[in-house]
Amino acid sequence: MINFIIAVGHTASGNIGCGVVDRLDESNCTRAIGALVAEYLKQKGYGVNLLRIDKSNSYSCEDCYERADQANEIANTKYIKLYVEIHINAGGGTGPEVLVFGKSDVIYVLIHILNQVQKK
Repeated sequence: MINFIIAVGHTASGNIGCGVVDRLDESNCTRAIGALVAEYLKQKGYGVNLLRIDKSNSYSCEDCYERADQANEIANTKYIKLYVEIHINAGGGTGPEVLVFGKSDVIYVLIHILNQVQKK
């Protein structure tokens, strides 16, 4: 089975590192998008590991290392085709950014989801 790791950026809303919350709650949005991506992949028959960090006590990116450690543990026990981390930058920028390393059909899934997000 092909497996994916989908990690949502930012800690849980209201915690240090949760991102912008005044205009658009980045934490809640990344969690919603991550759940949609995971569900879509599961419906297509793929294995999905959804990672999120719900607490943080500093701005030193300790939660980033925790998420990376979790991903490494999963990758040591399963074949992972792609690791995706979803972030939203509501504090600036003009739209979604997607970085994909390597060749994978999952890019078409991401394009579909981004198109749906832009319609809302």
